[in-house]
Amino acid sequence: AQWLKSSRRDRLFEPIDEEDLQKMPPHSFCGTGYAIITTYENVRRHADLYAEHSWSYVVLDEAQKIRNPDAEVTLACKRLRTPHRLAMTGTPIQNDLRELWSLFDFVFPGRLGTLPTFEQEFADSIKRGGYSNASPMQVQLAYRCALVLRDLINPYMLRRQKKEIKEVRNN
Repeated sequence: AQWLKSSRRDRLFEPIDEEDLQKMPPHSFCGTGYAIITTYENVRRHADLYAEHSWSYVVLDEAQKIRNPDAEVTLACKRLRTPHRLAMTGTPIQNDLRELWSLFDFVFPGRLGTLPTFEQEFADSIKRGGYSNASPMQVQLAYRCALVLRDLINPYMLRRQKKEIKEVRNN
């Protein structure tokens, strides 16, 4: 906790070494970067401590851990103060669009609206249109909602499939 509070203040404009200090102008030192690698459980347990700190970037690996919008770990991660957020996962969204909303609400809070609004405007219509007994009108509405949703999230999502990635071979 003490380190988090003083890390940026103590290290701002710190030269790399004495030689750099002599050779380079003072404005060339932008500070020392830090990376903290922690677990979701640690963020959940110490949510207040992590939320007090202003982070430059927050990157969530295995972001499917925050797919439940009501889980404590999800709420703790969404409290992190940062202008730059990345969420990475190899686990596709299964059958619940709430999972997609939760991930996007971390990456871009408010982009898809509140959860009740998202469910009303997108998730419910898409779900109803996917039923085998859906009317043609429900199917058409689901399709249009899915297109609008796709257009909303596309600029912020990078998706790669296994077949698109070449293997790195050791020769």
